[in-house]
Amino acid sequence: FDRLVEDLDLPRDLSRSAVFDVLLVLQNNEQSELRFGDVALSVEGAATGISKFDLTFSFSETGEGLLIALTYNTDLFKADRIGRLAEHLQTLLDSVLHDPTTSIKCLDLLPDAEKQQLLHDFNDTCLEVPEDKTLAQLFDLQAYKTPDQIALVFGNKQLTYRELNERSNQLAHHLRAAYAIQPDDIIALQLERSEWMGISILAVLKSGAAYLPIAPDMPQARVLYMLQDARAKALLTDDATLKTAQLFENQVPVVCVETLDISGQLISDPQPINDSRDLAYIIYTSGSTGQPKGVMVEHFSVVNFLTGFKKQVFDLHEGVLRTALTASYTFDGSVRLMLGSLFNGYRLHVVPEAVKLSAEAIQQYLAQHEIDLIDGTPTLLALWLNNGLRQTEEIVLKNILLSGEALPQALLQKFYTNFPQNNIRITNLYGPTETTMVATHRIISSADAALPSTVGKPLPNYEIYILHPELRHLQPIGIAGELCIGGKGLTRGYLNNPELTAEKFVSHLFKTGELMYRT
Repeated sequence: FDRLVEDLDLPRDLSRSAVFDVLLVLQNNEQSELRFGDVALSVEGAATGISKFDLTFSFSETGEGLLIALTYNTDLFKADRIGRLAEHLQTLLDSVLHDPTTSIKCLDLLPDAEKQQLLHDFNDTCLEVPEDKTLAQLFDLQAYKTPDQIALVFGNKQLTYRELNERSNQLAHHLRAAYAIQPDDIIALQLERSEWMGISILAVLKSGAAYLPIAPDMPQARVLYMLQDARAKALLTDDATLKTAQLFENQVPVVCVETLDISGQLISDPQPINDSRDLAYIIYTSGSTGQPKGVMVEHFSVVNFLTGFKKQVFDLHEGVLRTALTASYTFDGSVRLMLGSLFNGYRLHVVPEAVKLSAEAIQQYLAQHEIDLIDGTPTLLALWLNNGLRQTEEIVLKNILLSGEALPQALLQKFYTNFPQNNIRITNLYGPTETTMVATHRIISSADAALPSTVGKPLPNYEIYILHPELRHLQPIGIAGELCIGGKGLTRGYLNNPELTAEKFVSHLFKTGELMYRT
């Protein structure tokens, strides 16, 4: 072996064995018995307390069967990991003996107790949700409950729940009459950040249509593709975006909501024409592999998400929260805070773009408006912290919702250095648009800042599985695989793209008749 190492001329690391890290030994030679007169010799194992390799598997044949001893490097492995590995090996051998003709890649590794953990204990997320309600109906209930409470704030403008409800009702009546709205019809929006963003979204939902958000600065060719792909019945704009939107008047009626006269329309709630399984909105993904893809999101999956999110996140805080929205309305994370606030009687602040991008301005905004909860991305939080955002007596912040990117551990540590007040939580959220905003959450306090950054656990009525790359079986705890998401949060799929829908939304491996989404 020494000669081999020398001839191979390998780069040497004296902290580990050369050439290989795992040793497998099978002792199957008959032990010869040695006797010296009346003295008998037998072999006894000696515990050295040293592991020469990362892992050593020593098998020996005995009269009772195959004996295995595992020796491992305690700098690399914990005892429970090695215990699971031994159980996996035993299950693997049982699988081979049960059916020796089975392909290696199909052999089972998981003992029943670990399967129970992975399938049921880790996914014990069941929560009852109102399955027959649309988003419009839920907002109406809140508006009647707290009509005089402030619902939406933008700059120096604010609307009570009654005012927001009546304005959105008037616009909804106009849309339904002008465009003969039917369930699953699409109304596109191309708006700047303002109170009209909230009014227009609610109006489309109340009309029975689904809304399609389009960024004001999106390239013309992409806007045209989205309008045609979605077969939008109208494009709602404001004064700032009207000129750009008029380029598409040959494709779709363009309506400026700020100058539209809806004063003659009814202020009462429109009678529902759709149900919870109809579309609420369509979000187009980035399209990094080609044309953007429209994800179809139904009312039920949003209601399911918001119900669970309230229980897991909003209910941690008492009273009427003041929430601050920084996300673009073209990003489905905006729905989480926008509708989540309005369905719970909170005061929603739509943060102006200039404020959002300035650490000094956001610091003043948080203090002036006594914001309890704000959303953002890790990149945006880093921008604020690197440019001076820090704790002051005037800031009463309780929670920051972060999503859209991985959350670096160093960013957590920097935040709690700048904000030593330890009652501020960070909620790390993960999930693709295809599973309705996010599927997992982890609530972090200052005590957790030194721990590895993870995406946490599934939200209510979501299921998380780490599967073999060929989706044949569950991966053991601690073993990498493909993350697949099941549960009530799955969307309808991709608009006008059944092939991609079938590729990504596959038959559930563990529940007959259900689907799961491949991430």
